[in-house]
Amino acid sequence: VFTSLPDVKRTLMVLNGQLKLSHEGHHNAVLNPLEKDQFLGDWNTKSWGKVTDFNLMTKGDCIGKLNGYQFDEVQSLSIKSSEQNVFIHVREGNIKFGDSNMLTGESVLIKNNNDINLNINENSLIVVVEFS
Repeated sequence: VFTSLPDVKRTLMVLNGQLKLSHEGHHNAVLNPLEKDQFLGDWNTKSWGKVTDFNLMTKGDCIGKLNGYQFDEVQSLSIKSSEQNVFIHVREGNIKFGDSNMLTGESVLIKNNNDINLNINENSLIVVVEFS
């Protein structure tokens, strides 16, 4: 049973495993890796399954967008965001951002940047949150 979080908007994304969610009186969802569900924090929510997930929680006027990317080969990703902030988390693998290498478990918050270019190594999983 999820903790009640009044006035919180939630987006939950599964990183590995499978999760079943039941939002009493609203909807049900079955999430596989990189699939997400949005719901309000004060909904009566129950879950089943063993997963690693990523939660985006916002309040008030804060608007956020959550995406996950799995890369099986070396490639580039260009993020063109209209939001004020972009948060990047390397769940697995490594990426190159500017002159920096980011490894598994590392994160970066980029403020006021609308054009972000990443070079991603194979077998990498990253989470990108855009918000203002």
